[in-house]
Amino acid sequence: MPMLYEIEGKQLFKENKIPTPQFKAYTDSSSIKQFAEEIGSDVMMAKAQALTGKRGKAGLIRKVSSAEAEEYIQSILGREHGGKPVEIVMLEEPLLIEKEYYLAVIWIVSRFVYIRFDQSSYHGPIFISLSFFGFN
Repeated sequence: MPMLYEIEGKQLFKENKIPTPQFKAYTDSSSIKQFAEEIGSDVMMAKAQALTGKRGKAGLIRKVSSAEAEEYIQSILGREHGGKPVEIVMLEEPLLIEKEYYLAVIWIVSRFVYIRFDQSSYHGPIFISLSFFGFN
């Protein structure tokens, strides 16, 4: 099943004129100060890009200053998460979020059947996963 990194999804939103916070991909810790100047803040979110969940619980998403970002990026690049090494870290401008919604869209296609599931939740992605399997 094709999956997208968070940064790829944000890029698709941006290309389709859906408002997104400013972000930039890093495979090393260069030009962080420049990004801080672009967003007009010394504080930013650093998010490891992995095709699996629980990044926050694993310490792979953190609010950092531009001074802390370099060391943090170096500490998580190459680290394994979900059986694969983290190769990209996204820096993103922080936002004040009043309410957050999660959306999952799954297509199951075979020769005989086409099924599409849409599920959303403001409780978090775990509630989406549970409801797909009948545990509401």
